[in-house]
Amino acid sequence: MIVSIKLFVLIYMLLIFPQTDNSRTLLYKVQEKYNTINDFTSDFIQSTGDGNINRGKFFYKADNKFRIEVKSRIIVSDGESTWTFTPQNNQVVISSSDDDLNSFSIRDYLYEYPKQCTVSTYENEDGSNTIILKPQTTDLEFKEIRLVINTNNLIQQIELYDLMNNNYKVALENTKLNQKIDDKLFTFEIPEGTRVIDLR
Repeated sequence: MIVSIKLFVLIYMLLIFPQTDNSRTLLYKVQEKYNTINDFTSDFIQSTGDGNINRGKFFYKADNKFRIEVKSRIIVSDGESTWTFTPQNNQVVISSSDDDLNSFSIRDYLYEYPKQCTVSTYENEDGSNTIILKPQTTDLEFKEIRLVINTNNLIQQIELYDLMNNNYKVALENTKLNQKIDDKLFTFEIPEGTRVIDLR
């Protein structure tokens, strides 16, 4: 009987622990892929659990620079400050990138959050994989993040569940790598007459 229990425990450990190792292995492969990427552009579709959908263009450059363009607003970050411009209100809000809720940090998703999360994975029917991040600390303001990784080890979808269990999803399409994007795209020149709210 004791032998049977030990055998069961051994089999259990062999099944469970390689899964964790494989999850981290996939994460490392994705990190290595993004280490080779200086910049990229993508079309994106953002959807929420209540049915709201936004389509736009996403630009990203190493050192956490990004630009998001949708019909209703433009969000630009140079890695330190973030500008959120709403043409309809003729208003721009400037904030520190670390504090801004609109920030879209690839670095956080791939490098910072995993340090404070359990990491697991599963394979999807189309050959892509999903990395699941679940916080081990109350410092992070989400319940779960799911990163769908395509066969080229690129993020094709980010799904986030916040602390209120609201669901947000961003799908990236037509991704083009290393386009030599000019740094000027990641700074925002405030149009004359625009109302400025500086929260830095």
